[in-house]
Amino acid sequence: MEDFDPRLLRAFLHVARERSFSAAARSMGLSPSTVSLRVRTLEKRLGTDLFHRGPHGLTPAPSVSGLLPAAREIVEMHDRLFERAASMSVPESAAPGLPPPAAPATPDP
Repeated sequence: MEDFDPRLLRAFLHVARERSFSAAARSMGLSPSTVSLRVRTLEKRLGTDLFHRGPHGLTPAPSVSGLLPAAREIVEMHDRLFERAASMSVPESAAPGLPPPAAPATPDP
């Protein structure tokens, strides 16, 4: 199984919603070429085309409807993981009501 970069999935989700690399890029604050590269990289890693590119824009490939829910879930889980981690690493001074960490035990002489 291959590792993935969540940025690839985010690009895929934006393009699927917008049906355009340019519109997806605007909504992500990226260049269209960056979004296109991310989608192509994901296609290569998945071994399937996600969009049919034509003169009138992008058309989702049949595989997209089956992949969208999983992609959304992975991105949401990724975001939750980092939100939880961030909430756990609260500086001591910002954690009212919690006792300070115990001092390391010193050996008896």
